[in-house]
Amino acid sequence: MNLQRIKKELINVTKLLIQTPSFSGQEKDVADILVCKMKQLQYDEVIIDDIGNVIGIIKGKNHKASILFTTHMDHVPPGERAEWLFDPFQGVIEGDYIYGCGAADAKGALATQLFIKLILKNVHEHGDIFVAFTVGEEVGGFGSQYLIKNADLPPPRFAIIGEPSNNELRNGHRGRAIVKILLKGKRTHSSRCLPEENVFFICSRLVAKLFQCDWPRASLGATSVIPVSCTHELCPLNITPSWLALKCDCRIIPEQSLSDVVRILETLIPNRVLVEIENFTFKSYTGLEFQAPMHPAFWISPTHPVLQTVQSALEQNFKRDFPIRTWQFTTDAGIFAQKGIITIGFAPGDEKCVHSANERISISEMVDALAYYFNIIQTLSAIK
Repeated sequence: MNLQRIKKELINVTKLLIQTPSFSGQEKDVADILVCKMKQLQYDEVIIDDIGNVIGIIKGKNHKASILFTTHMDHVPPGERAEWLFDPFQGVIEGDYIYGCGAADAKGALATQLFIKLILKNVHEHGDIFVAFTVGEEVGGFGSQYLIKNADLPPPRFAIIGEPSNNELRNGHRGRAIVKILLKGKRTHSSRCLPEENVFFICSRLVAKLFQCDWPRASLGATSVIPVSCTHELCPLNITPSWLALKCDCRIIPEQSLSDVVRILETLIPNRVLVEIENFTFKSYTGLEFQAPMHPAFWISPTHPVLQTVQSALEQNFKRDFPIRTWQFTTDAGIFAQKGIITIGFAPGDEKCVHSANERISISEMVDALAYYFNIIQTLSAIK
């Protein structure tokens, strides 16, 4: 396995993926690139399913465990262009980094997992390897949900989630839901509106209480409810609105249910609050439409024997630490773990720079990740 020979191709593919925008529901162009590359790399089978996921199959031995490597094709918009050092869709290289929108989340992981076929050339001591690139992760994990329910493939025993982890092991994250909080005020002339009736003052009190709320805390941290957008009744500027709707990004620990969170929110300002769960919605580039209320949490114990075996093998082979940590953000890992698949997070990329200007991916991390993936495949394939 000559990783330096792969390095140039890895860089070129990563740049091409960054240069090809693929917002949620608009992943077709990137999907076409990945299908073409998989065929060039001589995957045994290449499939595009009805929702638009791209699945490559590397056939192995029947008596060995099957492994799924997966990451997503979509990414969030770049935001204000003035905040970027470089054009976010050029894939500019500076030093060890490729800069661009979605570089770490998850174009670098896409390119790295794509080349798993090359590192397994002339290696046959493994089970079937599935490499799945999904749609709609950023808006609810719809591609993965569809894949796990509808793929005409045997369920894998193991799954490796390609979300940025700095080539460290990840074993959990909170779930995610969108909560809509409808605040009721009084529509009246602004010159005589009382503070307790003004919907903006009511909202400011609620936001302060959200910040101060003592949310339950457990192994994955604490539940959080963060305001992200606001709309209100449109009125002339001398009238106060009768309602205001505050949408919040809600991150929920596995020990707490969504209904628990709703009950807590309704008590913060009694008689002034109506709380609703807003479904994630998604329309694929293939035309399929979906709704879901929540992106599930993910947890595998750091003492799980499979996770411990993978960690030990990596540390023995590469003479460095591979710490086990949790992600701050939500991924599709919970979707696979819910189906009984032993799921682990591992990929190049720094989670601190995702969804922000000047997002970047380390070239050396991508190259190293291929060696680590090879070791992970060997380790998992040896588990009875």
